[in-house]
Amino acid sequence: MFATNCTWNRQELGEGLAALARASGMSHAPAKAPGEPTEHSVELATFFRQQAQLLDVRLEPAGTRYGMLSTMLRQAAPAVVRLELDGVERFILLLGSRGSHLKVLGRDLGVRRVSCTALKEAIAAPTIASIHTDVDGCIRDAGIPEKRRSHAREAMLEACLRDVSLGSAWLLRMGSSSPMGRSLQRDGIRRRVALFIATHFGQLLIGLLVWSLIGRLAFGNDHSAAWLWPIGLALLTLVPLQLWNMWAAGVISLDFGVRLKQKLLVGAFNLPFEQIRTGGIGEHLSRVFESDGFEALLLSGATSGIMALVQLLVATAILALGAEGILNAGLVVLWTALACAVFLLYMRRRRHWAQMRLSLTNTMVEHLVGHQTRLAQESHAQWHRSEDAGLATYQAASRNMDRWQLLLNVVIVRGWLPVGLAGLAYTFVHGGASEVTLAVNLGAVLLVQQAIGQIVNSGIALTDAYIGWGLVGPLFRAAGEPLETAGSIQAQNLLARTSAMQESKPEAILDVQGVGYSYDQRALSVLNGCSCVVHNGDQILLQGSSGGGKSTFAAILAGLRPAERGTVFLHGLDQQTVGDLEWRRRVVLAPQFHENHILTGTLAYNLLMGRRWPASPEDLMLAEAICRDLELGSLLGKMPNGVHQVVGETGWQLSHGERSRVFLARALLQQADVLILDESFAALDPETLKICLRVLLKQQRTVILIAHP
Repeated sequence: MFATNCTWNRQELGEGLAALARASGMSHAPAKAPGEPTEHSVELATFFRQQAQLLDVRLEPAGTRYGMLSTMLRQAAPAVVRLELDGVERFILLLGSRGSHLKVLGRDLGVRRVSCTALKEAIAAPTIASIHTDVDGCIRDAGIPEKRRSHAREAMLEACLRDVSLGSAWLLRMGSSSPMGRSLQRDGIRRRVALFIATHFGQLLIGLLVWSLIGRLAFGNDHSAAWLWPIGLALLTLVPLQLWNMWAAGVISLDFGVRLKQKLLVGAFNLPFEQIRTGGIGEHLSRVFESDGFEALLLSGATSGIMALVQLLVATAILALGAEGILNAGLVVLWTALACAVFLLYMRRRRHWAQMRLSLTNTMVEHLVGHQTRLAQESHAQWHRSEDAGLATYQAASRNMDRWQLLLNVVIVRGWLPVGLAGLAYTFVHGGASEVTLAVNLGAVLLVQQAIGQIVNSGIALTDAYIGWGLVGPLFRAAGEPLETAGSIQAQNLLARTSAMQESKPEAILDVQGVGYSYDQRALSVLNGCSCVVHNGDQILLQGSSGGGKSTFAAILAGLRPAERGTVFLHGLDQQTVGDLEWRRRVVLAPQFHENHILTGTLAYNLLMGRRWPASPEDLMLAEAICRDLELGSLLGKMPNGVHQVVGETGWQLSHGERSRVFLARALLQQADVLILDESFAALDPETLKICLRVLLKQQRTVILIAHP
């Protein structure tokens, strides 16, 4: 069905992925990516995570229904598709599509063409073979004409397989830490920026040509109506140039906006744990608002600024080439320098005003969150004193900024016209300039005024974008850091063998030696020289005073915080070797009640989000069984949809005790090597606590329980 050199086996897949990323312009890795050989004992998901990190790309798993399989294959490139040929696992590397054929990367690194229909049949063949209905026999018995049998077969297969996900595919995309410029370059941003500048420059030249024709017609000796034809043609030519300019600006905005939003979203997921934990809710909400406005302000300011600068340079060049060129061009330079000086002073006031605005936002949001506390405990006379003081400061900053903005808009922007006309009057009085030159210079003066106004507006937009960068910048910088380490394949094999052996032997799971940690705002270390060894089957109670570092120590064990000093080993391997995801899968932390959350979604999702989602029927049965063991059966009975009931802020409301037991069930369902519970039973009554402890010790072999003395 497929030529041998069109498909890859698993041992060659690392080399093929590097070649596919290089051919797609996403990576400059060598022909064979550095790393370990691909072993069949390693899960594909683990292998792809490691290869994605080595190549600085993303490999996103994808699947689809039978009816959409052809569409996915045509649109998925670049991608990796897994299929079975005569019972042997093979992979096809998609580069693109053309018509009914797909372009694939061969083992000789050459581009081959394969039929999309043939590949679809090969992917779906094992699933089709499992269908109990004889599709071809039904079509024959129905007497369907030969020319319509293929369509009937497709329709029947689509109906039979409507609930079956087909195809194991991984979409190759730019890495989250890849430079944004490389992504934009791959999108063809350079050509569109060049088109944008060229069309705007063409509009300026045609506008000056129209001014010269109008000057010749108005001041010359030939007043023939024939001059109206070239003027009309020139004005008509502006229409397609304007359309191309607007199209290029729109496409640039869309491409840049998409890449920027992707970068900020990755950065939001990749923010350091401590920065998220210590940031106030008002600060995070302000970051959301500023990130939304940052894109629009940056794009509008940049595009209008580029257009205004081109316009200013062209107008200055026209004035410099005309009569009294040094005088007129010098006036433009001096006035532009004055505008820049005034704008810098205005920008300082605007930044101060923006800081007041963000401070008010933070204060307002935090007061709204704590409104019930203020209502119950704060004196009525004190309710609005801080808000009034903040509003007074904000109002004073607004008045100061508005005065400077008025100076910019009135004196700087509109003041240029009399200055420019004065220069033209001097040229006219001294003579030596033709009518056409005067007309063109007049048009240039008007262009300068328009350009200065656009530069001021774009400068204000870019200033606001710069202010927003103070909040958006951490997201952008966080996106440049790797989200997590993938670990090595040898480590995955070793951990798999260790997990299989530890049932019979009390092996050391965690080995902690000399761990120390200190917070930035504290002079003393919260942890210093902490050491312990956690063996398989240990049940450890960790007690200490409030603020003594118990939760910090738990976060270090779970891989959420890096230890500043000392070492932490999991089955003899450090976190860099094991990988962040594998470490957190094997050492699970259930944080304190106020840091653990019920997300808006079904109860099943909240229970199984750390195990696997979408969930299998077996997972759902196990989740419901653990819930009933934790005395949550009455809750399931009250909810109309059982475990599929939506819970969370906008769903079914759970009590503190119910939430605590859901948190415990979620942790148990992850089936970790070590489970760390950080004060997870504080909201439970004594009877429920006994039940939860009994279920915990039954379901989990190795436990670290943190509690107050």
